[in-house]
Amino acid sequence: MEKKMMGFSSFLCVSGLVFFIISFNSVRAFQPPRATCENCLGFLDLCKPYLVGEVDRPHPACCFGLSYIYYNFDFTRHETRRTICRCIRKISVRDQYKPDRAKTLPVICFNIPFPVPLYPSDNDCKQ
Repeated sequence: MEKKMMGFSSFLCVSGLVFFIISFNSVRAFQPPRATCENCLGFLDLCKPYLVGEVDRPHPACCFGLSYIYYNFDFTRHETRRTICRCIRKISVRDQYKPDRAKTLPVICFNIPFPVPLYPSDNDCKQ
């Protein structure tokens, strides 16, 4: 009887250890996607008609894209903010975003506290 109890407790210990390792690795394995300009382009293209002044309201997909970027990239990292800022800077100059529209977009879109200006200057991207 003692051997059965010892075997059972060993089984529980090993099972618990395996469960802990799997749980720990799955938590560690989740990392926000790496911030790249390519990751943002598709979402920002949805906002272009509003940002260049072609339409009065942004398309709902634009707002969902903006919120996706905000909630899925790690903006606590300096590298992430700088990468996203440089990308938005390049696109805003290329596509001739209207600065007043860029400032109002996060407010219109669910009042998202977007950490990077949508019409950044070169100085904004150095921070």
